[in-house]
Amino acid sequence: MKTPRFTIALVLLALMVNLTAADSWLRTVHAGYLPDSPQEMRDRVAGHIARTERPMLLGLFHWANVDSVTRAKVEDEVDRLLNGEVESIELAEIPPGVPQKFSRNGKSYEMNLTPALMLVVAVVEAKGVAKIGFPLGITPEGYALAVTVPEPRPYQSPTRKKNKLSIRVSADAQTTTEVVCSYYVSIGGRRKIVSFKGSGSFAEDLRGESFDSCAAKKRSGPGISEVSLIQDGSEIFRDQAADIDDPMIYRIR
Repeated sequence: MKTPRFTIALVLLALMVNLTAADSWLRTVHAGYLPDSPQEMRDRVAGHIARTERPMLLGLFHWANVDSVTRAKVEDEVDRLLNGEVESIELAEIPPGVPQKFSRNGKSYEMNLTPALMLVVAVVEAKGVAKIGFPLGITPEGYALAVTVPEPRPYQSPTRKKNKLSIRVSADAQTTTEVVCSYYVSIGGRRKIVSFKGSGSFAEDLRGESFDSCAAKKRSGPGISEVSLIQDGSEIFRDQAADIDDPMIYRIR
């Protein structure tokens, strides 16, 4: 079976754009607004397009590290959906060969979310049906549509080491826990997101300045899931859940 060919719309959006810290749209999205599942994202996108709800559709994108020029390109892509005739909206696996990071003209670029699936929108246009792929990833607030941004050059002062952050999960071997955390790296206050799922007890060490927010849930098993966050050698958060999907939430604001 051939892999469907379609335009990966947001992978190329930021190829000639300089990075800024403009993420005001991300901060306007309140917890609970973003979908909890890829299928809910698909339904939400379909509903906003059908009702021509442009601001609501834009609110489903992840705006971390996106500047005004890239934002304008995303808005053009959204207007393309709203002004065309949408034939179908489907979820698909990430096609082979789609990189999370890539280089062009001596600059490096990356998606601002790790893509889990692709939301494929088929739009009827004058030249035929165009299939546009939007990478879909998870944030502590829920699923969001990823955007490509320039990757900052790695740098670390020789006189100062990055702080060490740790996420620790304690549970029995039959209990599965899922965790999504965002944190600030030491350079420029840039925010990153990590997500993982595992059974039993495990830990994830990060190099960064401080935690921003975390959301954890027990996903299966008979036991209790306990999650703790360690920052600068001190525990800043601890919570536990016995019921499946009972949220354990940490926020600095």
